[in-house]
Amino acid sequence: MEHINNISNSVNFSFFNTAIDRSQSQLLSFGYQVVFMKSKIKKRMKILTKIFFFNF
Repeated sequence: MEHINNISNSVNFSFFNTAIDRSQSQLLSFGYQVVFMKSKIKKRMKILTKIFFFNF
């Protein structure tokens, strides 16, 4: 009986590790996308400010 409990606990533990790994990778992916978008916006704002101040 202990053997069955150990197997079920190891399966649950493996499932939770997989879920945690997936959530961590999703968070890293989301963080990368946020940083990427921020740098794109920053570059575009820099170009727009150069154009705006050059015209005035």
